[in-house]
Amino acid sequence: MIRKANKQDINKIVDIWLEVSIIAHDFISSSFWESQVQNMKDIYIPNSLTYVIEYDSQIVGFYSLYKDTLAALFIKSQYQSKGLGKKLLDDAKSKNNTLFLTVYKKNNKACNFYLSNGFNIIKEHIDSNTNQEELEMKFEKIK
Repeated sequence: MIRKANKQDINKIVDIWLEVSIIAHDFISSSFWESQVQNMKDIYIPNSLTYVIEYDSQIVGFYSLYKDTLAALFIKSQYQSKGLGKKLLDDAKSKNNTLFLTVYKKNNKACNFYLSNGFNIIKEHIDSNTNQEELEMKFEKIK
C-alpha cells in the first residue's frame, strides 16, 4: 500500500534512506551519508511531498517529490526486486506530467531502472559534495 507519509514516519524513512544510500553508493564514504541524516530529518523530507510503501505491515520504501523533481526513491535492500520500486515510481509519475531526477552514474542498478522506466539522460555533471559524476534524467508523459 502506498500512502502519504506523516510525521511519525520520518525516522523510518531516514533509516531506509541511510541504509540504502550506504549500500547503493559504496563509492562514497558512509560518513558522508551519516553526516546528512539531520538535514534529511530537518530540511529535505519536511520540504518534500513524501509517500511510503508498506509491505508485510511495515514501511519498506519511500519516494519524495520536490516540485517536478523526484528527489528520492528508496526501497530497503531485502525488499528490492519485488516490483515495489516500480510501484513507487509509477505513483510519482502519475502526479506529474514531467519529472526530473539526478542519479550517480556509478549507481548502475538505479540508472538502468530509471532508463527502463521511461527516463532519458539530459545532462551529466559532477556533484560538488562528492566529486562523483551524476546523470540528470527527465521523464515526460506522452500526451
